[in-house]
Amino acid sequence: MRSPELTPVERDQEDAQLAHVIAHDLREPLRMVISFTELLARRYQGRLDAEADEFIAYTVDGAHRLQYMLDELVAYLRLDSEAQPRQLTDCNALIDDIVQRLRPILEAEHAVVTYDVLPTLRADRRQLAHAFLQLIDNAVKFRSKASPRIQITAIRQSGVWVFTVRDNGIGIDPQFRDRIFLLFQRLHDAGKYAGQGAGLAFVKKIVERHGGRVWVESEPTQGCVFFSDAA
Repeated sequence: MRSPELTPVERDQEDAQLAHVIAHDLREPLRMVISFTELLARRYQGRLDAEADEFIAYTVDGAHRLQYMLDELVAYLRLDSEAQPRQLTDCNALIDDIVQRLRPILEAEHAVVTYDVLPTLRADRRQLAHAFLQLIDNAVKFRSKASPRIQITAIRQSGVWVFTVRDNGIGIDPQFRDRIFLLFQRLHDAGKYAGQGAGLAFVKKIVERHGGRVWVESEPTQGCVFFSDAA
């Protein structure tokens, strides 16, 4: 566990060092595991019994999932060290760009994203875009039977901007409202919903980097309303 006496700068340095270790010392042996298990799958598929083929397939899939999780962990740890200078960011243009990037997914799911007139903030544009993208992607991923509807609004309260991202998805049990913002936390079976449960942890860290906080209000089957505030 990291010491509670670490300063923010020391914590950033520790995160950067850990990211370096993962990126350079753990990825290489994992790449070897993936290469050799894929070789086993290609060379021996159908030559052993069906159970052996299944075991090899599980191993290949597990190794690829571990690689994805390591990549996500490195990106998470580098949020501070790779931050860009904050600049005036038009959130309307930002959401427009995100909708264009997600257009194939949105059209495939018949999803609609609407937003009011949004403010201009001084922010790390790349990270802010990543946070909104994760929230929109989550709304589409955890959809109900109805076509996804995502609404983004912002109001000024007590000197800060409060953003809401509202959807009509499957909702979240109140007991899990805090857990969903932890890294690699999944509430649903991996076979039903893709991903490793990292997206909202990124959102939380990005919002906190900008001096804000993020929370959710939801009930099962009632969709979600994600809130974040920023100065």
